[in-house]
Amino acid sequence: MDRLLARLERRFGGLAIPNLPAVVVAGMFLLYMLVMIRPETLQFVDFSWPHIRAGQVWRLVTFVFIPKSFGMFWFVMSIMFTWWILSTLNGLWGAFRFNAYLLGGVASVVVAGVLTGHKADNIWILQSFVLAMATLFPDYQIRVLLVIPVPLKVLGLVAVALGVHQCVVGDWGTRAMVVAGVVNYLVFFTGHWVDFFRGRTRIARQSMKRESMRAEADKARPSDLGARACALCGANEADGADIRVCTCEKCAPRRTLCLEHARNH
Repeated sequence: MDRLLARLERRFGGLAIPNLPAVVVAGMFLLYMLVMIRPETLQFVDFSWPHIRAGQVWRLVTFVFIPKSFGMFWFVMSIMFTWWILSTLNGLWGAFRFNAYLLGGVASVVVAGVLTGHKADNIWILQSFVLAMATLFPDYQIRVLLVIPVPLKVLGLVAVALGVHQCVVGDWGTRAMVVAGVVNYLVFFTGHWVDFFRGRTRIARQSMKRESMRAEADKARPSDLGARACALCGANEADGADIRVCTCEKCAPRRTLCLEHARNH
């Protein structure tokens, strides 16, 4: 995937929208203000396939800017979090790859909405960015509500759990929205997880091999190192006992004995 994106970037990189995170966040803020002033605005910007077919094609884009919440506190929290994630990934990947990730998710959701007739939204498009951050920086901690430190991997696991729950309890349209929203994540990070699990499997095999070799070495150590023991009292050569090999009639063909029992047995 990285090689493909590199080739596409060399050819089409000039078409990428610069500073797309600012465009998204500014669009959310503007739409929030419009809805606060005129609540009926929301009816004209959400995803509705019948209205799109009637010519209201702007709905193919404007649904991306609809905030998750219109309560002031939650809107501020969500837009700050959204800006942080989007700007971080844009800086890490560059404009072209960020464009491909975001616009790929939007296109997938639009296609799912057209095919299923389900009302599309931006929830799982944004969740795909949470999954991306949790994959790249699993141990990085953010402060939820500016107070509670939570590792990004926990947020990623919560997102996965919510997605699985919606797929289990929801209808086929809901399932299509979840899958379409995270298809960009699957395309970008499948190779990462394949390499990760291959590495874990390789480490586990190496660990098992080392344990097996250690067990064989421990089993062979007494004879290989000459750590002989007295057959009568158990005194061990490794502990400093003077062990002799006796081949008399009593010990035939051979028996190891300490010096004292070798002299008198």
